[in-house]
Amino acid sequence: MRHVRLPFAIALLGCSLGCGAPRECPAGDDAGAPPDAAADAPPLPLDLFVDPTEVDFDLVCYGPNATRDVVIANASTERVEVTAEIVGVNATELEIADTSCGAGLDAGTVCTITVVPVPRSEEGTRLEATLRVVAAGQSFEVPLRASIAFCDWAFVTPTSVSFGDVRVGERTAPVTITAFNHADSVSLPITSVVVGGLDGTQYELARDGCLGHTMIPGESCEVDVVYAPTSTGTHMGALQITGYDTGTAALQGRASEP
Repeated sequence: MRHVRLPFAIALLGCSLGCGAPRECPAGDDAGAPPDAAADAPPLPLDLFVDPTEVDFDLVCYGPNATRDVVIANASTERVEVTAEIVGVNATELEIADTSCGAGLDAGTVCTITVVPVPRSEEGTRLEATLRVVAAGQSFEVPLRASIAFCDWAFVTPTSVSFGDVRVGERTAPVTITAFNHADSVSLPITSVVVGGLDGTQYELARDGCLGHTMIPGESCEVDVVYAPTSTGTHMGALQITGYDTGTAALQGRASEP
């Protein structure tokens, strides 16, 4: 825990620094001040602690990520107002998810600032920003870091489908493609199911059991694809199922004259 001390007078420590009897405290020591001087004394300085002093999320994924808490402790005898913001080049990708510091921090209490990565940059990008906390006109900074990784939460099987040779105007039997959520704890909402690719119009989605479904960890969903060529030749397509990432199954078929 980093100790962040806001403007201090050593007199706060009074005679605890070896000024006890039978020795007399040096002139100006608070402990030697007459009682009626207390009312005219300046406000007690603030004594704040922050933990941790930096946060490294290591690898983070597109989609939900684990949060980290930064705790602010007020060890002084005064209430202090606390504000917090994230600044820096990647401030939009490392966000304050929640805070209990907004109502101020009473003496002898703590508050928490919860930070979460929300990656939007390319895979492999190193995110860096700073959590800036301001209390009683003083500020201190907590560096935030994370690296974006491609977290393959969802995968499809099979990853390629060959429909063989058919005639133009015919339709093949449907082939089932399954998407799995193999994350340990993250549910995966399926936001898009698309048949596309170079010759995507030669394929049809016959059944969609995935779009709009949220798969809990270990759950799966299925879609059926048919090859229904309208022209001759070899046709290459792709089925893409998207949640926080995209699982792809390559499609191939060859059509001849009717």
